[in-house]
Amino acid sequence: MTDRIGRTADAPRTRIGGKRFPARTNRLRVMMIPVPTSGALESVIGEDAARAVPGITDLLITARLHDYIAAWPEGSSYLGFLFARGSHPQEVEHAIRKAHEKLEFTITPRLPVQHPAARRMTSEGN
Repeated sequence: MTDRIGRTADAPRTRIGGKRFPARTNRLRVMMIPVPTSGALESVIGEDAARAVPGITDLLITARLHDYIAAWPEGSSYLGFLFARGSHPQEVEHAIRKAHEKLEFTITPRLPVQHPAARRMTSEGN
């Protein structure tokens, strides 16, 4: 027996709020690309190679070149986001990890300077 759109009665279903919905067979995951070290983002290499990994649906680099970015816990942003889709969670996670391996970020640390009033060295500029 099939329903109006051709699914059989034994197709996986999810119950939400008393209603039955088809279970999703595609898995979608997002990786928030962490900032490995604080500094100025000078370059990003490997974007095309990361996008070419099977299962990757998109790559967005949201950090701007030459801007200062701070690593966690001081920082509060990411270099960008990787999106992947696949049939199984393991397959999707593997695609994201493989794509992340292909990305290379060049981050230049701030130069330490002596604060004129405090006469102490700092790399934060204050």
